[in-house]
Amino acid sequence: MKLLNYAKEISNKYKISFRELELFLMYKLNTQRANIYINNLKKSLKEDIENFISLKKLAIPLQYITGTTEFMGIKLLTPKGIFIPRPETERLVEIALGLITKDSKVLEIGTGTGAISIAFAHFKNPTIEATDIYINAIKIAKINAHLNRIENIKFFHRDLFPSSTSTNKYDLIISNPPYIPNRELDNLMHAVALYEPYTALSGGKNGVEIINNIIKHGIKYLKEKGKILLEIDPANLPYIDPGNLHFKIIKDYNNLERYLIVNKNEDITV
Repeated sequence: MKLLNYAKEISNKYKISFRELELFLMYKLNTQRANIYINNLKKSLKEDIENFISLKKLAIPLQYITGTTEFMGIKLLTPKGIFIPRPETERLVEIALGLITKDSKVLEIGTGTGAISIAFAHFKNPTIEATDIYINAIKIAKINAHLNRIENIKFFHRDLFPSSTSTNKYDLIISNPPYIPNRELDNLMHAVALYEPYTALSGGKNGVEIINNIIKHGIKYLKEKGKILLEIDPANLPYIDPGNLHFKIIKDYNNLERYLIVNKNEDITV
């Protein structure tokens, strides 16, 4: 039996995303999508597919099943307990790449898998520092950087900023912080609520606790023309406090107000 026919049959029978099944097969066969379907169904692969179905019935995300994902074409390890990078954050990086050069100094807050910083290093190679409050995230981010032959990111096991006494100044501070209001956490999809780290999702009462902290305290870490760039939820906007700072909202590819840029003293053009 051809693998293509079996995959379609399984997808329809168990109401499993055909695209996710394709990605799983690409992972198991270590091949590109076009090569999957020249294969006949083998017993060992059928057993792998059955195991995949069992895991998907438990709503386990594909990225935790395979332990990997891709972000802007960069392969990353995604073990359970580490926040999975999202497509919306690729747009965040695209915006950021237009704000920096190889001579820029960048700080990423809440690095998780290291996706944002590794993408910066891959495409622009500025000076990069990255923090995360969880030591396991720092360990995974370092491994991901090494796997992608990136050696110029300094990782710090810290909450938000590298040090409260630091005199470092940055051209860009970037973060995809937790921004879901606590009242909304119970309404998340099971795949997110059951398996992704709570602290990478919860933004406090109105979803802006960490966002406002980054803005309030981050401004002193910026160079004169430095900027803070954050991914947000559109529902956060009424509760975000930029103080007297200049700010600009940018929409994502779904036309949602998803990204916030803040700086000290000039209008922002992107």
